[in-house]
Amino acid sequence: IKCVLTVFNNAHLIKINTFPCVQYDALVYHVRMQLFFSHARSQQLRIIVSIATNEYPAEECAMDEESRENEVSALATELQLNGSAGVGGPNQTIGRKLSRSEAVDDLAHSAELTSKGLVEQLKHRYQQDVIYTFSGRLLVAVNPFKVVPIYGADELVSYQRASVRSNRPHVFSISDKAFSSLMATASDQTILISGHCGGGKTEANKHVLQHVLDSALIACRGDELFNRRREVRDTLLQGGVLLEAFGNARTDQNKNSSRFGRGTEVGVASGSGALMSANISQFLLGTERLTCSNKENFHVFSYMLAGVSRDLLSCMGIDKEEIDNHKFLCGRVTVDQGALRGYSRMRASFDAFGLSVQQLERLFSVVGAIIRLGDIKFQVKSNVASQPEAKQINGRTALKPFSLPSKVRQCWNKHCLSSIILAGLMATAVGQQRASATLRGANEEVTFWKTEDKKRAAGDLPAELTDSETVQMVSDLLQVSCESLKNVMLQFKNGSARSVSQSSYVRDVTARQLYGGIFAWLVTKINSKLASLCSSLSDGSPVNTIAVLDVCGFESLGVGQFEQLCNNIVNEALQQLFWQRLVIYEQEQYYREGIDWTEITYDDNKPIVDLLIQPEGMLSILDFHSNCTDEYAPTADKHLDKLMDGLSKLSAGNHHCYAVQDNLYCFVVCHFTGEVTYDCRDLVRAVGEVMPPAVVELLSTSSCEIVREIGESCGKTSDRWSGQLPEGKSRSSRLNSGLSSLVQKIRQSTPHFICCINPNNSQEPGVFDDEYVLPQI
Repeated sequence: IKCVLTVFNNAHLIKINTFPCVQYDALVYHVRMQLFFSHARSQQLRIIVSIATNEYPAEECAMDEESRENEVSALATELQLNGSAGVGGPNQTIGRKLSRSEAVDDLAHSAELTSKGLVEQLKHRYQQDVIYTFSGRLLVAVNPFKVVPIYGADELVSYQRASVRSNRPHVFSISDKAFSSLMATASDQTILISGHCGGGKTEANKHVLQHVLDSALIACRGDELFNRRREVRDTLLQGGVLLEAFGNARTDQNKNSSRFGRGTEVGVASGSGALMSANISQFLLGTERLTCSNKENFHVFSYMLAGVSRDLLSCMGIDKEEIDNHKFLCGRVTVDQGALRGYSRMRASFDAFGLSVQQLERLFSVVGAIIRLGDIKFQVKSNVASQPEAKQINGRTALKPFSLPSKVRQCWNKHCLSSIILAGLMATAVGQQRASATLRGANEEVTFWKTEDKKRAAGDLPAELTDSETVQMVSDLLQVSCESLKNVMLQFKNGSARSVSQSSYVRDVTARQLYGGIFAWLVTKINSKLASLCSSLSDGSPVNTIAVLDVCGFESLGVGQFEQLCNNIVNEALQQLFWQRLVIYEQEQYYREGIDWTEITYDDNKPIVDLLIQPEGMLSILDFHSNCTDEYAPTADKHLDKLMDGLSKLSAGNHHCYAVQDNLYCFVVCHFTGEVTYDCRDLVRAVGEVMPPAVVELLSTSSCEIVREIGESCGKTSDRWSGQLPEGKSRSSRLNSGLSSLVQKIRQSTPHFICCINPNNSQEPGVFDDEYVLPQI
């Protein structure tokens, strides 16, 4: 076959290219790119493709004569395109069923290259249970929210070292392409799985790993170490089950949402293709979910309640029938048959790792200790509450002068509240002998108190426990001294008393850090077993890696927390990398090949990335203000005031970030997928969070090996509460450095992209919401 491409601009001939049949994909790609970019330049192109014969290439002849003739005819019709009608014209496909010739496996072949046209293509395929579609070198995956039987042994075999285009679009086609590229070029590969929350990234990650590992096993079938390599594969996949149990949770958009980032590296011998090594790295575990009352907790809590024996739960002081009595469980777990099946999978994975019944019970006891930590409550010491000065709240003594923070004054000045009005409010409060004065905005209420009254209102008077039995239960489960646990909750290291709010803060930080420690402990155990298994596989052969990266999806859920900011920053960086590889790199290749090409521009998100992670960017500002010299300073007015001043200077003249005028401590970042509001009070608290040193010391003395290892690990993050946090130890600096190394690693490898799409916001199979999908496209 000879395909002749002729391009006219109005009546002027501007390009003639002839393609052999084996470059049919290149032909269509050039056609579609010409149409797309001519529309961007407002040029009216007419593109004509003539096919010189009616015979198909040999590898596509698996059809009868009549079907072949019909297909050739449809192909010729499809490729006779008019640029002005095919791109940018009225939408003629939305609302009607696509014909056979219009339905394509590659969006680059669509007759209508508009956002709505692409959505219609995906919708048409989705309604046929076809969830994968190519878009050039990118694979688009639409979450079916049901089991689709397309991952069996037959599919695994058919996508082994095959041409990407010789099969229908499939997640295996991307992993097979990465494997084949490694073998052909002896270079590292990276498979990036990204997309909207609920798009099915977790499942895509599992299928990609399954195919890569099986491809490496097939390559060494008959090898004397075959069984050892298969054990490596099984260990890696079983480890993924454990990380899902402890790192995933149910959300409004996804029943199995990954709340952490995961990178999995598979080492392959570039000569033989044999499996040589495997390793898992994790980052960005969102432990804030643990203590957040309006979010469902991690799967493991539901799994334990569904599968752990009543006797073991009773030893933790937990009753299945009264789970609402526990703060971290109340309304935040789903105990059903799905949770029971999850427990069975988790238990089978632990058995595969060789954990004894006693070791597993100790691990569950630590999780139980975290649940019971949430039940510890504090109150103002009774002898303090009875002191005479407590009666002064409603007394007749004159109030102390009010001090109005500069940031508050600036904010209210924006609302045209003059200093006279402010002074009047203060004077009125004093004249009426009130203990406070309140300013109200649209979404925020700010109250100014006398110093001692403010302490009482915020719970900042010395604290005591409301129930010592709960602390005793927690200490028994952690196998530490009960008296020491009480002291670290109620006192600073110098012996001074903590307030109610400070004690509550220490309790929550301890729970979050302890849970994060369990997760890190699991990752360490998985990698230790993998390293042990792989140690006997090394034979000196050159090894390259296929890295599979699965990150949390972009989220915009009300006012964003630090976890959400981190996820969105990573998505911004990956989006920038995506543009660089698929647009900039493509154009550079055109120039190298001498193709007549007019350089195009696009909406680069580099200004947003710089705003967030540059040396003087948002993460650096947060990092600076997380370095507090006292134990409960992150939310102090003076630090928030300085932080907001720093963000104001950063956002000056930058339309990608601006302050929220009716909320004192909130600001908006205009991400590439939409605007998200963040609250500085949460960010500055979370960014420098580490386990209190007294708690670290206590856990390090535990009789339980798991708890002791967690305590020693947490101690390595140092102590920000005894002075300045060492460089690189805050969560923001760790994110920044980790993201830089991640991007550098991807740049040094050959990337492959999988974009996951969430078709609806109700997690219903068969439902494709055009308006919900459109922004994701």
